[in-house]
Amino acid sequence: MKKKALIFLAGILTGVILVTAVGFTNLGNITASLAPVRYLISGKEVRPSDQPYYYFNGKVYVPAGLNYAGTVYLPIRFVAESLGLEVQWNGEAQTISISQPDSAVKPSYPRDIPFEIVTKGSAPKEVTSLLDYSIGTELAQSITFGDRTYLIVTRGSQPTGGYGVNIEQVTETDEEVVVKVGYQDPAPGAIVTQAITYPYCIAMIRKTTKPVRFEGKGDVYVPQLYGLKHMEQITAESKGIKLLAPMQSEKGLTVRGVARVFEATVSWRVTDSRGQAKKDGFVTAAVGGPDWGYFAFEIPTEYQQTGARLQVYEASAKDGAPTNMIEIPLDKYVQLVHQ
Repeated sequence: MKKKALIFLAGILTGVILVTAVGFTNLGNITASLAPVRYLISGKEVRPSDQPYYYFNGKVYVPAGLNYAGTVYLPIRFVAESLGLEVQWNGEAQTISISQPDSAVKPSYPRDIPFEIVTKGSAPKEVTSLLDYSIGTELAQSITFGDRTYLIVTRGSQPTGGYGVNIEQVTETDEEVVVKVGYQDPAPGAIVTQAITYPYCIAMIRKTTKPVRFEGKGDVYVPQLYGLKHMEQITAESKGIKLLAPMQSEKGLTVRGVARVFEATVSWRVTDSRGQAKKDGFVTAAVGGPDWGYFAFEIPTEYQQTGARLQVYEASAKDGAPTNMIEIPLDKYVQLVHQ
């Protein structure tokens, strides 16, 4: 496989050199068109980026394929790294080097991984969408896109300015990647902006297939999400419970959400137009607080009546009284069905 890959890449490299040479002759600039290509590597489709037919190289979007004079030219770095090869560029010598990594040399762990802080404006669309879904929640997540893994930490809403969050160190071990996170709070008596703020931080590392774990600096605990790959758009929320778009099934309505509650227990009930409970129950989330755990439960179709209301809450450990209550008209929630 590797030998064939190198032969294949040699052909691409020849094409790249040809285009470069033509571009610098006295014929002037060449005219090439965007080539709508798909990448199948070892039988599996690999998407270059969130923008069709473009590859995000960590800084800008470039065409994933160009058509010139009937020949398609591809970005050699994306193809090579997708095949597990290493690419190096020597600017002074104008030379591209492609090689197989030395499998005999194993990295020593733990080791620090270089990372780059990324602004929202320079991040891919999928990263910014995830940030938008999470900005009001204290939560740390990672998402891999192309040849980069993005680290996103949000602190939720804060009452004033002066609050912040930083990714300070990224360390790789045999089994995982550990991200060190620091929080900043305003000093007592400090003059700060009198407005609600939403501190966050985005960092980018080279793609990793290892699980990512976030650690707070000092006595800081950084919540993570369990049972759901990434946060989704929130449809209704309280301090410790957030509802996501529901799903409709033949049996009824599947209510979905994430919770940060004691012993991971989420209670619910459906009331009629007079406020009388018609159906109730509880469900155990994927994990209890202080992390966020995914939960889901079913409401049979016969309880989806006009005027019915859905209540989702945490029962107080002290006396069972509802806390962190979310109440929403059931027909309004049904309209948000996740297709």
